[in-house]
Amino acid sequence: ALARAKALQDIAKELGLEGPAELSYRLVISPPGLSTALVGASDLSQFEDALRRVERGPLAPAVVERIVALAAS
Repeated sequence: ALARAKALQDIAKELGLEGPAELSYRLVISPPGLSTALVGASDLSQFEDALRRVERGPLAPAVVERIVALAAS
């Protein structure tokens, strides 16, 4: 589990993302046809952070494939 978390952190860094949280938000909105993602935020700043990350758009299909392969390993 720790090795997977480290690998996800490495992918986020490689892509120049803020971190694993941005990777997660953008992964969630990556499936074609998806128009909504629920975000859990306990205050306005957390909501704004999530919105900023999601507004950057979905991940490239090749990145999604890497993450799916990592999760399956």
